[in-house]
Amino acid sequence: MSRDAIRDTVIAHALESKKSLEVACLIRAHFEDVYKKAISPFLQQLQNDLSTSLGSGWTLQNSLIRDPKGELCVFKAGWADPADLSRTRCAVVLSQKGESGYYVGWRKYAPLAPQFSEALEHELQLKLKGVGYTDVKYANDWGLWWMVKRYSKWDQNAPQVLWDMYDHCGDAVSYFKDAIRKWSDTIAPAVDEALLEG
Repeated sequence: MSRDAIRDTVIAHALESKKSLEVACLIRAHFEDVYKKAISPFLQQLQNDLSTSLGSGWTLQNSLIRDPKGELCVFKAGWADPADLSRTRCAVVLSQKGESGYYVGWRKYAPLAPQFSEALEHELQLKLKGVGYTDVKYANDWGLWWMVKRYSKWDQNAPQVLWDMYDHCGDAVSYFKDAIRKWSDTIAPAVDEALLEG
């Protein structure tokens, strides 16, 4: 069914009666709360599993739990900004790109930092290709990213995806945890060295 047909069906159902319209208005008013409740099990389990898997040398911040446009970030203490230790210069991230689905990436929060040279970025791309990430994309002002294949088109706004995140999230958590862990393990030595020298 096309989006237009779905929209027309929803509108027709909402306008069938006063009660139907009341229900539609209540859903609209509280959908953000429903949405957050639906994705919380997935994000919380992913956060817990990553914290255990990565160990004490890593910090994890998860703004996806509060904001679907946020990021789940993992980074090491040595990646902090020397001018402001509460900020990191880079991180391995999981985020969503609209209906395209999720990506895992190495994000430069300080893109102009001299340590983030083209040579480092090229080295990271080669290391990632060496562990199976052959289609890593690059943007000078952002970093490197890879669109998640198994869950491409896994749009958080789709009812089946929300239900999977709420009720059947184990396989997805393992998949994303393994991808984030693999990126972290692969790029950390080169990033550590670059930031230590800088």
